[in-house]
Amino acid sequence: MIAYNPSFFSGRGKNVDYMTGTLAKIAIAPFDLAFEDANIVTEMLSKKCTADICMCKDVVLGRNAVVSHIVEEGDSVMTGDHLIDFTSSFDDPAIEKFLSRMAFDNIDDLTAEHVSSKYTGEITQIKIYYNVPFEELSSSLQKIITKYKNRINSRRSVISGINTDSVHIPPVTQITENKVGNVEFDGVLIQFYVTYEDDLAMGDKIAFTTALKGVVSKLLSKEEAPTSEYRPEDKIEAVMTPTGIISRMTADIYPIMYSNKVLVELGKQIKEIYES
Repeated sequence: MIAYNPSFFSGRGKNVDYMTGTLAKIAIAPFDLAFEDANIVTEMLSKKCTADICMCKDVVLGRNAVVSHIVEEGDSVMTGDHLIDFTSSFDDPAIEKFLSRMAFDNIDDLTAEHVSSKYTGEITQIKIYYNVPFEELSSSLQKIITKYKNRINSRRSVISGINTDSVHIPPVTQITENKVGNVEFDGVLIQFYVTYEDDLAMGDKIAFTTALKGVVSKLLSKEEAPTSEYRPEDKIEAVMTPTGIISRMTADIYPIMYSNKVLVELGKQIKEIYES
């Protein structure tokens, strides 16, 4: 072996498992929706291949910005919902004090800016960084950061005395850098992490094994899913094209399928013998 992908294996030394991926019942057949790289997938396999996607939205605020609304961790958001409502930072602190004394409804009508979510999901984490003295921040930013500090410090106290590198506690004090990741800021940086489930859908790419890639041409419901003559109660979860196997030069898919079929069927028959 000259190269390997470490995500395909677990364990080390002589105790190594090959992580083959999702086990599914697959058929090989050519027709209008299964040709070249096009493949049919059922909703059952789509759910099996669901992945949790976490996207980060960076929001940079000036030191005098006035925040009238901000989501919290655990909140559910829809696409287009506001993550944060705020007014632009003004160089004159007197303007900030004036806006802070106004009702937030009026601020929304006059000067509010909004940052919206591009995704429908859950706010799983919020991180806050600031690189200016805390005393120079607007009262609304101080209130948000104080609440954030209390939450982080509470989490830190829970794991007090535990020596582990697997739990990351973000900083709660002023940082000296003017850049976090690829984002430059002078004031406050708030990172919103939105997590959502992404199902396998039409147009998505799928790899059946090794380099045998394809594109989902149609998603079949459970009622539309094909069946085989033997064990018709077991739905076929995907149909791949034989021309794709030839073009990808992945002929080993056939012995892999045959051996997996023997192993799965043998397991089912043993279970049936035991239960009877």
